[in-house]
Amino acid sequence: MTSRSSIWGKQIGRKKTRPSELIRALLKKGLSLRTVAAALNTSHGSCSLERSLMKKEEAEEKRRLAEEQKSLPDFSTITAPNVPAESAVAI
Repeated sequence: MTSRSSIWGKQIGRKKTRPSELIRALLKKGLSLRTVAAALNTSHGSCSLERSLMKKEEAEEKRRLAEEQKSLPDFSTITAPNVPAESAVAI
């Protein structure tokens, strides 16, 4: 059963205020958690949470791509037909 608030599109709880995009960008550049937290005036806990979410999303994306690769047919066993040189069209 779905709650009324989610049916109506209402947010429950506190609004997220951490600058997720900036945190992710700085972490991808290789800065430490505490350096990012100090630069953006947020807690290192928020940066740590964002880093763990980012790693989780990357792992999920990697898993999804691996599943896609498995579902694609294997073209490595297909060979090109032998065409005599006389019948080949010159370009």
